[in-house]
Amino acid sequence: MFLCIKLLEAFIANGLEYIVLCPGSRSGPLALAAGDLSESKKVKLITSIDERSAAFLALGISTATGKATAVITTSGTAVGNLLPASIESDRSCQPLLLITADRPERLKNCGSNQTVNQEEFLKSVCRSFEQTPSEGIHHSDCSNIRKLASQAWQKAHKNSPGPVHLNIP
Repeated sequence: MFLCIKLLEAFIANGLEYIVLCPGSRSGPLALAAGDLSESKKVKLITSIDERSAAFLALGISTATGKATAVITTSGTAVGNLLPASIESDRSCQPLLLITADRPERLKNCGSNQTVNQEEFLKSVCRSFEQTPSEGIHHSDCSNIRKLASQAWQKAHKNSPGPVHLNIP
């Protein structure tokens, strides 16, 4: 959970004010990190059980504030539900951060359900796709996490703002 807190703190340092959270098993550490940061008043946290409506809510907040709002989801088909709002974000040039939990590489292509290639779901409409190490976020360090967050934030807001997908195995 430590690196998840560091990741969200890095986004907050860049200007993140709102997170819309769709809790799930894989995104548990991100959910706990977001909850801790919300309790300490570092970010405003909104929970939702439906990824599609959560992404549209985040897009509305981004449109109102002019800053990217983060949507955090679990893995698998949950990521596919982000596509409609991502298309809207792309076409309306509104910044949006899509943070998705994922299985580490060793648990992919093993015949289990929800082991989909979620890295590809949103690529066609996103300004950028970023990912922590495929072996798991624990193979990263604080410096790399801060750099990743800063790059993702900048790409969501640069010349032609829009959605950025950050996938976290």
